[in-house]
Order: sequence, then C-alpha cells, then structure tokens
Amino acid sequence: MMKTDENNQEISIKGLHDQIKALTYRIAAIEHAIEGKPIIKSDTGFGFSHPDQLDQTKVKEKKEDGENWIESKLGEIGLGLLGNVVLLFCIIFLMTFTQNQGYRLLPTIIGFAAVAGVLILSFYNRESYPVLTRMLSICSQLLAYYVMLKLHFFVEEPLVKSAGLSVALLFLPIGFQLYYAVKNKLELVAGMAIFLIVITSLFYNNIHLSMALLVVAAGVTLYLLSRYSWWRFLIASIFLVYIAHALLIWDNPLMGGSGKLITSHQYNMVYLFIYGTIFSLTLVIKHKEPIMDAAFIAITLINAFWFSLVLIINILTYFPGNYVLMFILISFYCLVFSVLIRTRTNKLFAPAFYACFGFMALSVAEYGFFGFPDTYLLLTLQSLFVASWALWFRSKIIIVTNTFLFLGIMMTYLFLEESVSIINFTFAVVGLISARLLNWKKERLALKTEFLRNIYLFLALGMLLYAFYGYLPGQYISISWIAVAGLFFLMSVILRNVKYRWLGFGAILSTIVYLLFVDLAQMDIGYRIVVFLFLAVLSIGLSVYYTKRAKKKT
Repeated sequence: MMKTDENNQEISIKGLHDQIKALTYRIAAIEHAIEGKPIIKSDTGFGFSHPDQLDQTKVKEKKEDGENWIESKLGEIGLGLLGNVVLLFCIIFLMTFTQNQGYRLLPTIIGFAAVAGVLILSFYNRESYPVLTRMLSICSQLLAYYVMLKLHFFVEEPLVKSAGLSVALLFLPIGFQLYYAVKNKLELVAGMAIFLIVITSLFYNNIHLSMALLVVAAGVTLYLLSRYSWWRFLIASIFLVYIAHALLIWDNPLMGGSGKLITSHQYNMVYLFIYGTIFSLTLVIKHKEPIMDAAFIAITLINAFWFSLVLIINILTYFPGNYVLMFILISFYCLVFSVLIRTRTNKLFAPAFYACFGFMALSVAEYGFFGFPDTYLLLTLQSLFVASWALWFRSKIIIVTNTFLFLGIMMTYLFLEESVSIINFTFAVVGLISARLLNWKKERLALKTEFLRNIYLFLALGMLLYAFYGYLPGQYISISWIAVAGLFFLMSVILRNVKYRWLGFGAILSTIVYLLFVDLAQMDIGYRIVVFLFLAVLSIGLSVYYTKRAKKKT
C-alpha cells in the first residue's frame, strides 16, 4: 500500500515538472516572437525551441549582423574613399599630362570641368548615396583648390600673373569648404580647410601677408571652437600655425628658400604674440558644448611649448642683448590673464600655469636687467611674492612649483656664485617667512602634509648657519650658531611649535660638530671657555626646561 502511494506521488511530481517545463518553453517562445525572430521547431514535444537554443541563436544572429555591418561599412565608406582618392589623382595626372604636352589653358579647362562634373554628380545623388555624395563634395573642393593653385604656382607660364590675385582665388574653394564644414558640422573638413590656409601662407613670397594668413587660421579655429567645441581640431591648428611660422622665419625651404634664418626679424614677433593670445582665449570664451578639463590642459601646454620654442629662436637670433622689455610684457600679460581665468572660470590648472609662466618670464627679465649675482636677491624676494600669490589663488600647483624653484635657485647660487652675505640672509629670512605663510594659511591650499613647509624650514636653518659662517670672523662662528639655536628655541616657545625646537637641536648639533672638528684646532683658550660656557648654559637650561615640562605633564 505504501509502495503504491509513493508511485502516485512520483507521478504527480513528474507531471508538475513537465507542466512547469512546458510553461517555460512557451514564455521563451513568446519573447522570441516579440523580438521579431522566427520560432525554431524542436523535439521537445511543445513545438518551441529550448531557451538555451534560443540564446545560441541570438548570439549567432548578432555575430552575423556584426560581420554584415563591417562588410557594409567597408564597402560603403572604404571603397568610396578609395574611389575618390583615385579619381582625384587621375584628374591631377590628366592635367599634368596635358600641361607637359605644351597646352597652357587646356589643363585648367579640364580641371574646372572635372570639378563641375563631380559637383553635379554629388548633387543629383545626395539623397540616394549620402555618404558617397559627401566624399565627392570634399573631392571637388580639393580639386578646385588644386586647379586654382596651378593658375600661378608651380607652372612655368602662369595664367594669372599676380601672386596676390592667385592667393585671393585660392580662398574661394577654402571659403566654400569652411561653409560646407560649418553647415554639416564636419570637424575633419574644417581641419582640412585650416590646413589649406596654412599651406597657402607658405606659397606667398611676403612674410607679412603669409603670417597674416596664419592669424586668420588661428582666428577661424577659435571661432569654430566656441561654436562646436572642436578641441582636437584646435590642437592640430596650434601645431600647424607655429610650424608654418617657424618655416617662414627659416626662409621657407619648402618653396626653395635657403633653409637659414632670415637676416632681419621683420617684426615676426608681433604675429607670434597674436597667435599666442588667440589660442589662450580658448580658456575664457564661452563654448556651446562642454569640453573636458584634460583638453584645456593639453591646449595650454601645447600652446605654451610652441610659443616658447619660437620665442627662444627669435631672441637668440635677433635680440640676444635686448629682451628685457619683451619678457616684462610677457610676464604682465600672463599674470593679468591668469587673474582673468581665475575670476571668470572654475579652472584650476590654467590660471596656475599662466601665473607660473608669468613669474618665469619676470625672472628672465630680472636676469637680463641686473645680471648675476644681484638677480639672486630679487629671485629670492620674488619667491615670497609667488607664495603669497599661491595663497590668493588657493593653488597647490603654484606653491609646489615655487618651492622647488626656490630650492633650485639656492643650489645654483651655492655651487656657482661666491658668497654674498645679504643674499645668504635673504634666503634664510624668506625661507622662514614662507614656512610661516604655509602654516598660517595651509587650509587655503588644502595641504595634507608638512613636506613643503619642512623644506623651507630646513633650507632656512642651513642658509642661516651659512650666512653667519660667511659674515663673521672665524672665532665668532660657534657663538653665532649657538645664538641661532637659542633663537629657534625662543620661537618655539612664542609660536608654540615643535618644529622650531627641532631646528634648535639641529643648530646645536651643527655647533658641536664645528667645535670638535674646526674650532678646537684654531681657537684661543679664552674663546674656547666662552663658547663652551655658552653651550653649557644653553644645554643645561634646555634640560631644566624639558624636566619641568615632563613633571608638569605627569
């Protein structure tokens, strides 16, 4: 009896399992049908495929769709692009062939006829073949530029005698190309138009008109950035404009020049400053679409690098002894522009970078006006001003840069220059004041460590000991260092800061080392007594202070 009940229970469970399985198959089939895909028959007894079978079918269909998409795009775009390039070169070769046969006008007629034919072909097929039509339109623009170019340039007997008129005609296809790029929002086509403007500037044998065209290229780039936020296009334009400018002052070897720097500067620096200003304005103008911060950083660094490179070439060649005013103007512009960026935008890197660039230009101007070693004094005081500027901007970039520049200037002075007492003491005082500024307003810089402040304090201690070493006679050095130690301990009590006590310990240790290895061999017995007495009094006094302090804590 019990065995019969168990068999009935197994049959009922099996039936329930079959019903659930059948329901699962039906749901999967319904989902498959909703997606618009055929239902695959199977041997499950329910007329629908298993869910796993459906998933495998989906994967297979997606793979086939992906392969078909790649093949379709390769055929539509790849072969279309190849065909346009081949067609362009075919027409160019045909024009060259007829020109070599001695015909003057026929190559131009063939060229314009080909441009008209390509334009008509693209116009009548614009709806049926939009991608191919766009390629044909670009091909016609490039072909029109080439035909216009051959009216005067690269021919023995030009049809247009005036180079200025020929350059003006070249701007007809360039202008149409810019219009086409703006209308259809094509960044690549706009980049091609700017490239053609830059190339055109190299054809004209007048440095002022050529660089004026480069100014036009930079201005158009700035406008398109503000309208469409094409920052990649802007970066490419920066490279093109500065490289073209360098080629022009190198006597344009691409057009048969000597490849040597031109003998006169011809005021090319004016155009250089205009480029730099235009590309700098990308940081403050309004953009219709947001641009990521990394793009602004790249624009700032690339613009500064190429501007500085061409500037250095000009100074070394044309202004080796007359550059002070120029760097003062650069410094003034960069500092004012950094304030403008800081107050009108929420960018952090750009204002800090322009401020650092401005202070570096000011340093160069100071060197050019005063020379070494007097410049070290001004650079040291400037370091304090830069630290204050960093606090105003709340910029860790400026304060970190200033700290390591301060360290580099000090090391350069110590290794390359003779000791000057006022410079030594100035380094020490500026180091102490800078450390106090960082401690006083560290919340403005969001400094999480004491590393920078410790650098300033350590440098201040070393320079203070070095300053007394160079300023006082040998028998007073140890006493002065003991006084420095006492000064630091007094500051630690007044300011309630343990770091100054560590500086005091450093001064005492330095004094002991100096006494043992230098003073004992050359000091009179009277001075020895005085020095050791001062050192003993200071040491015992500090010992009493720390003993009372320990008892007070207990």
